[in-house]
Formats: sequence, C-alpha cells, structure tokens
Amino acid sequence: IMAVWGAPFAVSNQEVKATLTAKLLDRETAVEPLAGLWDEAGELLRVRVGVSTGEVLAGNMGSADRMNYTVIGDPVNLAARLES
Repeated sequence: IMAVWGAPFAVSNQEVKATLTAKLLDRETAVEPLAGLWDEAGELLRVRVGVSTGEVLAGNMGSADRMNYTVIGDPVNLAARLES
C-alpha cells in the first residue's frame, strides 16, 4: 500500500499525518480482531512502513494501454528502502 499526502493538492503537516498513519496501521494489525483472524488461519501478519518527505512528480503515468496515478522521485525510493 502506498499513501501520499499533498498530491495533487497541498496538505499541511503531511509529515505528522504520515507518521500517525504508520503508527495506527501497525497498531491495528496487532490487536483484535485482525490479529486473531490471522492467528486462526496460521498466518503471520507483518507490517513494514517507510515514511519520507520531499518533492515528487505526481500524476497519471504510463501508456494508452496502461495508465496509473502514481508518484516518482527520490523521496518515494527512500520510503521504499526504509520499508524494506
């Protein structure tokens, strides 16, 4: 899952919002009922999060056959590395 704050419209305190969302995601996956459902299925649910800020290129990218709204740039690459 990739979440973006500030694109296409500016958002104040995007760093705080991203960090709080990461903490809440981590918490929600560790408590009932979600944690219990994964345990019952014999699965281990792990969450990894990477948060980075900076200027990125945001918009529809791709070809006429396959178009996606996405963001690219160094902050996106850094967040992906922090997550792994």
